[in-house]
Amino acid sequence: MEVLVAVAVLVLLIAMLMPRISRARQLARRTACVANTGKLTITAQTYMKDFNAFIVLDQAQLNETGNWMKDLEPYGNNERLRQCGEASGDATRPGTADRPWRWPEPTRITTGAYGYNGWLYDPVRLEMPERNVKKAGNDLDVDNPNRKNFYTKTTAVKTARIPVFFDAIWTESLPLPSDMVIDLYAGSFTSDANQMGRVAIDRHKKEIDVAFLDGHSETVSIPNLWTLDWNAQWVTPTELPVVK
Repeated sequence: MEVLVAVAVLVLLIAMLMPRISRARQLARRTACVANTGKLTITAQTYMKDFNAFIVLDQAQLNETGNWMKDLEPYGNNERLRQCGEASGDATRPGTADRPWRWPEPTRITTGAYGYNGWLYDPVRLEMPERNVKKAGNDLDVDNPNRKNFYTKTTAVKTARIPVFFDAIWTESLPLPSDMVIDLYAGSFTSDANQMGRVAIDRHKKEIDVAFLDGHSETVSIPNLWTLDWNAQWVTPTELPVVK
């Protein structure tokens, strides 16, 4: 009888502790996610300092080496750093709220759970003749009609408001103020519209971890994503999207 009572008490204690353990693990994963976005941004800052320019998209895109992933690799941007504990499922193309994205390259597969602000690609090199090469799967960053949206070293002054890396279902996003919330699980994977849908996902209880150009990281609710300065001409909408 005493043994049964002891076992019952032990089971009760475990049942009481499990929610706390689960919350502690979730908090640890969340803390690591915020830290990862900040570390990724440090790799981009170091690149920008070395080259005195933003990431050159064409050298990565046209060589099929993986956008910023290859360019920032020498600065410590690696597979481990690109993973989020809340997106631990098998990688897919694109990812989802709980799965990392998968980018196929000629010699390897690259995965990750964070995206780069495509409006921080080098706009000068985007005007180069090689950018006009037609390829299957061209995205908005290749054929965007308004080059003035891209930041330059002189226009990127409010660094504490400019996102660099963030939770996302794809490697990059080029949001516009007119974008909408599409699907909180699958996101939105379109090439010419609603690219904020790549970011507005329910990975952290309808909040997104974002690292900014000045180096700091913070958690932003999905509606407040529209209040950040994503591009050089960004105007916050009068009404923010409602997320249920």
